[in-house]
Amino acid sequence: MGLVDDAKTMVMNRRSLTSAGTVVALVFLDNNLNGVFDENDEPLPNVKVSAPQATRRAVTNEDGVAGITGIRDSVVTDIIVHRDTLPDPFMMQLEKGFAVRGRSGFINEVSIPVTMSSEIEGNVFFTDAYDNQRQLAYVTLNLINSDGELVQSISSEYDGYYLFLDILPGDYHIEVDDEYLRATDAKPVQDIPITLSAKGDLISGVDFMLNAKQYDAQYAVTLGQFNTPDIMQTYWQILLRSTSDESKAMLNEPFFFNDDDPQQGDYLGVGLYQNKQYAFEQCNALEQQGIACEIITHKVEIP
Repeated sequence: MGLVDDAKTMVMNRRSLTSAGTVVALVFLDNNLNGVFDENDEPLPNVKVSAPQATRRAVTNEDGVAGITGIRDSVVTDIIVHRDTLPDPFMMQLEKGFAVRGRSGFINEVSIPVTMSSEIEGNVFFTDAYDNQRQLAYVTLNLINSDGELVQSISSEYDGYYLFLDILPGDYHIEVDDEYLRATDAKPVQDIPITLSAKGDLISGVDFMLNAKQYDAQYAVTLGQFNTPDIMQTYWQILLRSTSDESKAMLNEPFFFNDDDPQQGDYLGVGLYQNKQYAFEQCNALEQQGIACEIITHKVEIP
């Protein structure tokens, strides 16, 4: 027989409590999400709690208390609440799992707050360059908490439907994965903020509308293609020091781009025109000053 520190809980077992460790677990519905059992919370009876590494388990009584005895000295074991024994299938632990170390003759007291989980569902749609809309399959969506941590990452189904399950109360936002946007050449989409209560929410109709990027073909006057930015910068500085003031006046603000294979390096551009003839005129003027150039068709995204 053992008495817990609060002088209200008694632990009784046919084995000696002095030769092994004991865990007294209080399982309760934490209505105010403070992690502490108080007058507004509800004890949960008939919930199975186990210590798997010690091969021991117990079931909570009407006060929500389970006494797990017979944990060998110095054995470290997880304390697990079996979710399928909670009174509501939407209930889940408020905090992550934890472990205790068995100490002979010592009673470990642990509180295990439980809360109602929530779900978020919606669809992902895609509009192509011709304004044709369709549901988009296998889109990677990320659920991010208020600390900026990734909570869940899922993909939409074949019909564009997605569902986040088992979400704890709190503030979140859903974002489309950046890698997916780059791979599909889709425009960035605004994150959707979500707030979930402790009562357990089902948030429906959280839809994403993705749009294909649209481009305008323009003509870039370039001074060559460079494997690294350092080489490009070095060439540009040498060019500015060695050319005349008249030639410098023909050089617009430099920019770099690569519409094809990034492994081939970037082009150094000094002019961008919608009219191809204007591009040829600038390039011819530069070549008359001894500066080699070429005309490259460059895709410019339409806002």
